[in-house]
Amino acid sequence: MRPPHHPLLVLLGALAGCASTASAQPRPLPPAPAVVLLRGAPDAPRTAVVLQRPDAQTPTAVLGSFAHLPSSARHAALLPGAATAQPVVLAVAADREAPRGGSYHSALFRIDPAAGATTRLCGELTDGSRPLITARGTVLVQRGDDGDDPAPDTVSRRLVERTDALRLDAVDPATGAARTVWSGRGQLAFLAAALRDDEVLVYHLHDGASSLLRLDARSGDVAVVHPDLPLARDFSYDAARDEVVFARALSGAVYEVAALRAHGPAAPAATPRWRATSDHLMPRVLRDGVIGVSLPGDRGLGWIARGASEQSSPTAFAPRGEGSDALLAESADGRWIALRHTTDRDESVVISARRGGTAHAIASPDEVIEFVGFAGGAR
Repeated sequence: MRPPHHPLLVLLGALAGCASTASAQPRPLPPAPAVVLLRGAPDAPRTAVVLQRPDAQTPTAVLGSFAHLPSSARHAALLPGAATAQPVVLAVAADREAPRGGSYHSALFRIDPAAGATTRLCGELTDGSRPLITARGTVLVQRGDDGDDPAPDTVSRRLVERTDALRLDAVDPATGAARTVWSGRGQLAFLAAALRDDEVLVYHLHDGASSLLRLDARSGDVAVVHPDLPLARDFSYDAARDEVVFARALSGAVYEVAALRAHGPAAPAATPRWRATSDHLMPRVLRDGVIGVSLPGDRGLGWIARGASEQSSPTAFAPRGEGSDALLAESADGRWIALRHTTDRDESVVISARRGGTAHAIASPDEVIEFVGFAGGAR
């Protein structure tokens, strides 16, 4: 026969059960962090820099603006260390007319809301480029000078590309003073990703070849990560594994997400992570090693798990459903991600909870909206 329950023991047991249940409940997700955006009409001669809460369709604050050619691409980055309430933005846009075929007619602008000023720091930047900021905070830009138009190949009739004088400069974001940290010749020296300390990844296209380089912006030292990596794009850095993740074209219509060691001897071959028949996989690795990709057939964002085999299929996430999803950034606490969501009808910037459940779309039929960063910091 079981002994009778003492009323006090029953009450204590019930309270303990309630406490256990409460502690097992997930903590509520805080509101989405504010983001910094560029907003302007496609043919406007000026773009606004705004600080916006993702759950509101109207800007919460206009931080400043910068003038440019109406047809210009507009890209920007957040300057580290600036106050969250009034972040400083470094923007690149074309501000003078280019002759036919010209490539270096953009300028770097500093938009400082605390000072209430926009300052043009320097010119001769690569059109369509964006500033890259190293882990140590050094600001790098792509610059160059147009080369002579090549003579046409009348024998084999193959395309002959122009060879330009290229350089990568470190720019003082306060004064605009610049120093060249790398120079060379070719078609493009693309600032592909920030690595550790003052190192960056450079994708150098030159006379039919394409080298992946590791550049130290402080010393100017250069090392080869891979001597020839044709048709590669969408580079990001996995700091935990010290690997560079990217997409590249293979034979036929097959494309691959792959990885290379960022340090050590130049790798003879990349490590494949996943293959698919899509030319816009747009991989980006997050801090925990998970890789976001845009799923083939425009089925939204998917996750390639860390350590997954090449044969493993990504897990569908797609916070806004069908469409092409380019993963842009993650918040400092890793709880939120930013996407560029594109369908055959429209395009939007999406701020989504990493684990799902909440997704805010920021869109306007009359504006180009460019994501710059999470106001509280991002990777």
